[in-house]
Amino acid sequence: MVAKTFREEPVTGTHQQVEFLFPNVEFDGSKLNTRKVVDERKRKLESDDSEEVFMRRYVSKEGQMFESSNNGEFSVRFFDESYIMEVTGVNHDRKSVRIYFPEGLQNHCTCVTEKDGVLYIDSISNSFLLYSIKLPFALFEKTNTDRYDSSQLFKQQEDYGIRSRKPLLLKSLKGQADELVLSLCDGGLMKLERQESNGVFLTSLFSDPSYLTSLKDRFFSKDKIASMPHLSIHAIISMAHFDNYLLTVSVNQTLKKWDLNTLMGTEIKFDGDKSKLDTEPVTRVCASGEFFITYCGETIHFWDQNFVNVFSSQIPDIGLWSLKNMAFRQTEGRFEVSTVWMSGVSHVVKKATVDRNGAVEWAECGTPLKMLPPLTVHDYERSVSLYSVPLLKAALSIFSRYGGGGSTISETISSQLRLYVNHNGPDYVGYAKDQVEAWSKFENICQELSRQASACIGSSLSGPTIYILTGTGLDTIRPSTELEKLYDEKNIDGSNLSKLMFTIDRFTSQLTNRARRNIVSFMEEDILALPHYSQANRMVEMMNVLIKEVPKLAYKKLFDSFNGIYNLLDTFEDLASVMDSSRGSIDTAYVMCLDALVSLLLIYNREGDETGLDKNRVVHVFVRFMRHFRTVTIARECAFQKGERYGTLGNFSEANFFEVLAQLPADRAAKLTRFLNTDRPSRFVKGLILLRMGESRKAKRCFFEGDFPSDETLAHFGLPARGDNSYYEYTSKVIAGLGFNELAVIFASRVTNPDTACLINKFRYALAARNYDVAYYTAVAELKHKDNVAELILDMAKHQPLKLLTYPFTSYHPLVDAILASSSLPNKFKLLYAWRVSREDLKGAACALYEQLLVVKQGLDQGMSEKKTYIAELYSSILNVLALQGKDDAWFVSNGRVHTLQDVENEHSQWLAGMVREMKLVMR
Repeated sequence: MVAKTFREEPVTGTHQQVEFLFPNVEFDGSKLNTRKVVDERKRKLESDDSEEVFMRRYVSKEGQMFESSNNGEFSVRFFDESYIMEVTGVNHDRKSVRIYFPEGLQNHCTCVTEKDGVLYIDSISNSFLLYSIKLPFALFEKTNTDRYDSSQLFKQQEDYGIRSRKPLLLKSLKGQADELVLSLCDGGLMKLERQESNGVFLTSLFSDPSYLTSLKDRFFSKDKIASMPHLSIHAIISMAHFDNYLLTVSVNQTLKKWDLNTLMGTEIKFDGDKSKLDTEPVTRVCASGEFFITYCGETIHFWDQNFVNVFSSQIPDIGLWSLKNMAFRQTEGRFEVSTVWMSGVSHVVKKATVDRNGAVEWAECGTPLKMLPPLTVHDYERSVSLYSVPLLKAALSIFSRYGGGGSTISETISSQLRLYVNHNGPDYVGYAKDQVEAWSKFENICQELSRQASACIGSSLSGPTIYILTGTGLDTIRPSTELEKLYDEKNIDGSNLSKLMFTIDRFTSQLTNRARRNIVSFMEEDILALPHYSQANRMVEMMNVLIKEVPKLAYKKLFDSFNGIYNLLDTFEDLASVMDSSRGSIDTAYVMCLDALVSLLLIYNREGDETGLDKNRVVHVFVRFMRHFRTVTIARECAFQKGERYGTLGNFSEANFFEVLAQLPADRAAKLTRFLNTDRPSRFVKGLILLRMGESRKAKRCFFEGDFPSDETLAHFGLPARGDNSYYEYTSKVIAGLGFNELAVIFASRVTNPDTACLINKFRYALAARNYDVAYYTAVAELKHKDNVAELILDMAKHQPLKLLTYPFTSYHPLVDAILASSSLPNKFKLLYAWRVSREDLKGAACALYEQLLVVKQGLDQGMSEKKTYIAELYSSILNVLALQGKDDAWFVSNGRVHTLQDVENEHSQWLAGMVREMKLVMR
């Protein structure tokens, strides 16, 4: 059996995209306008359904990886029937370059090389034109803002030999940009040499009678390919440079070496299964140093520099898999062979480590662990939300046609609500059941689309890091963790751990989904509960739910298997220790931890105490797994909220949980706050998240129950270190910084022995919140500074002038009067009048009215009767105020002049007389 020692996982990230149009193309007197072709294809896509758009625009059918010597890995993908090429650096600090062509490109006829800091891409189009693209590596840098002349990046040429003999496979001859080799469908080989002066290729043919042989084979040979009459059985489907030779493998499995000096070919004889005709151009020969390997039938043959077959190795467990790619390299005196195999749209990676004595050790990717299937609408929403938007649109299009749906799932389900009625009223159970069924159909469609779109289209196997290019993304291969190895190799090595893994996996696989979901609910409830309950009692409660779902025969077999495991609880402890250091798949750890908890529940509640195990120790082990379950559950939810479909534990721990919360948008972070501990620093963090959500009441309680988290945690949230601030002072600053000034006032008021800076902050918060009671007390009784009082007066005059009159402002009357008098407020005279009256300053009140009267007069125009009437009313108000004083005190000073009661009466009489004269003139 092949060991499963590594795992495949996606490389996530997004790239800024740069787009280019390939120049217009002319051949045989016809012209292809690139812009016109691109626009026409876009219009066609707009008229297609979402499924067609997804498969053509977002799923690549062909691609390849390229490893630059100094610039890392690049992927080249083709979309929309190869009318679009996308070049992307694996490093996410780089841009993605998308090129639109006026016609599609031939499959397997794109070669990627590099030279002098430039990425060269040479392709053959459907009209057999040779397209050359030169992309400077600087173009991919995110910080690069240079503009490039497309005429310098793109070149095209036509070659009669390529058109007449039809291309099959294009490769670099020696890994260089200036020498390429082209395999032809008739079995020939063509060398292409790029000229330094103009970049044009000169072509020459290898010495081989392939052309005449192919013509003869069409009419006389029995070895023709019936389904592909245009393809010769001598056509070369794999090539590799070795020393001064070109090694080739043809459709009929013939291995040849071609002298690059003479371009002459010689067959290399070897024993192998050549009965199968392979027409797909894939890597069947590759070289490293003084050795090369070939693949034929189900065997890999190792060759030395003298073209002697040194030894061979049968590839295990091939079955119906077919080879997709192969690479060969030497490391530390050993050989490494990496292969990718396809079966339909599925793929698997197999690696072999080969000693020089011929000993071969094979390994392959571990099987992804199937997660708990979704059971509720929430589960389905969570599962579906992790797919891409184009895929969801495509799935929705299929669902609306075949799933009984409308334009959206929510409409489909909601429209059926009125149908779910029984004699007792609305049938909510039936409605919920059909909701789940609808979501299940939709999720199945998403799964199938995702599977179809995840076919392997290319790979990079020769470097230390293996990359798998799929239809919609990029995966990488990493070593399996010890926990993943345990899952992959359970019951293989005969160890207690291996037996335990096999036993509990076999048992839990017999549980119904409902049973497992109920247990999950209990477990999650426990990890969220306060640590004051009896764990042993909770284990009994959980067992009461679980026992109803466990088949009796499975229950009996479980304990029969446990009897064959030496030191059962020690083995569980060993499993927990493996989980301590596990940094692999979250899903694997989650399910394995859950399975262990279920098993421990059954052991603890075993009737008759037949196990002979220490029940207290069972509880201890159960609690240990519960701690792991808590960590993995939090990591799983964090991965989901971050949009990671295949999360890994990585360096995740509850210690950096705060960092994850800080990175998430407030609404997503709020969904994770239930996992926070109940300690005081965690309460502060929860309050911070709730406040960002606008939940100030809930946040207030959390802050009062909280305390300082670490400066590192504060930094994650973009907050300064606490320094010398007290808790309440620091919290008030944080709250005010988020715009909740009223709440900030409450915490600032709790500071004991506040210094001036703290009082000023409290005063500012109170002003911003219009909490004038606190602002007044702080300014007048605590700060006792004119500037703060003046600021308070002006703010109240602007926003709540009537409230200004209610405060005594003891010893600050002249300041209030002066500020109001010198302000530019639109209502300053009315406010000044009210203030002076409230302070029994009648002379000042009369003066305020008189000065208002003068201002109104200045803005008076001919015929403004309403304003003239208002002025008359102001005169009356002034006379009333003066009349309230004694005869000798009935005066006031305005603009340096004394105005007596008699003066005002005279002005009033004159004003009224003038109004009467104007009325008489109008009546005439």
